[in-house]
Order: sequence, then structure tokens, then C-alpha cells
Amino acid sequence: MSRIGNKEYLLGEYGKKYGIWNSKSQQFQFGIVEDTPMLAEAQLFNKIGNDARQWRFKVRRISDGEIKKMEEKKTSSLKRQIKYLENIVGYAISMIPKEQYPHGVHEGTILPWIKNRVKEEMSALGDAVND
Repeated sequence: MSRIGNKEYLLGEYGKKYGIWNSKSQQFQFGIVEDTPMLAEAQLFNKIGNDARQWRFKVRRISDGEIKKMEEKKTSSLKRQIKYLENIVGYAISMIPKEQYPHGVHEGTILPWIKNRVKEEMSALGDAVND
């Protein structure tokens, strides 16, 4: 891997993406994908603060295959989080006494609305990943 020069550090290279490489664990970390090395480094400082100065964090170009892996990992993580939240909301609604909220909570108007909203968010997420 060649060294990144000042011009490339500021402007990047057309069509290339940059991320944070951890030389200790030999992998890209933090899910940072930016157009320039400067932006990638700024994102790292935003995420972990002054610890970004550690010797093991380097800005590197990311191959297209690695970008797809990172996006798939992020998508699967978000899907798990949404499923978890859907289960929590369903459980919380089942705990509501029918007498207290007779406006269709238990007849199936709120829970399907939440599930539809989750599906909309997932389709929007899928569209964002496919772009």
C-alpha cells in the first residue's frame, strides 16, 4: 500500500473510499467509509475522541468488496436491533389492560401499525444500502 500524500489526504482519489484500519487486529473498524482520508480521520475522532491518536489506527483505502462486507454487517445489525425493539413493543402492548385502553390496542390496530412502520424503515434501509 502506498503512502497517502497531502493532496490525496485532503481531496481523496476519485471513486475511492477510505476507512480506519486497526493494524493490531488487522481489520477495518468503526464502520467509517468516507470519500477522503481527512473525513475518515475526522469521523474517527468524533467516535472515539483523543484515543484516535493511538498507533494502531491508520487511514486506508477500502476495496469494493470490503465496502460491501461492511454495509452487510451494518444492515444485519440494524435488522437485529429492529426485531428486538419490535418484540419489546409487542410485549409492552400485551401488558396494557384492555379496560384502560379500549381504542383498538388489543384488537390489532397499534401493533400492526408498528410492524408496518418497521417494514417501511427496513425497505428504506435496503434502498440506502443498494444505492
